Amino acid sequence: MTLSREVQERWSRMLQDADPRVQMKALTEIGRSYFHVESRGEGPLKEVFLGEPAAVQVKGPAKPGLPTSLRDAILSKLEADDPSMRAEAVLALVHWQDEETIDAVLERLKDSDSTVRLAAVQALAMLGEAELIPDLLEVARSDPEELVRAHALSALSQIPVEETRGWEGKASGAVRTRGGVTLPGYATVLKQIAERDSSRYVAFLAQKALERF
Repeated sequence: MTLSREVQERWSRMLQDADPRVQMKALTEIGRSYFHVESRGEGPLKEVFLGEPAAVQVKGPAKPGLPTSLRDAILSKLEADDPSMRAEAVLALVHWQDEETIDAVLERLKDSDSTVRLAAVQALAMLGEAELIPDLLEVARSDPEELVRAHALSALSQIPVEETRGWEGKASGAVRTRGGVTLPGYATVLKQIAERDSSRYVAFLAQKALERF
């Protein structure tokens, strides 16, 4: 999928629009455009997925190389008062995988709104990077919302087993998050969650992850 300059410029204008609904529409389009889609209907495929889910087939990351200027406009939406705006901005940032962007997404793991935290976990899950293990472990261990903890465990399961095992032996079995929190090793945290989490579902997911480990 190619995202033309005209589409990118339209998104930039929409993000600057005074109407929050227009801004939200742009963020949603940008996030969805990360995936390469094919039309299953009779009409031609548009450059941006704007139809119903039944009309397209997701083919995988498109990675169109969107400009940094667009990323910066999206980063500014992370400070919006509306948590829905912050959540959509987090998901739209999946196009960029530089350290500044990843740090901004990681910061949203501490957002006061669970919807935003969940969006951050989902965005990180798309990256599937071993370096994110400590941060996802901390979310799985301590987030107050069951759904967020469960999704963090699901995100961890997308990281190859060989890479997760590598974290177990680092720093005498301890890992440190970017926020400075020191955790026990990977398997130890999973065992603690399986034994102590108040949610039977989260405990089950932790146990399954531990068996995989």
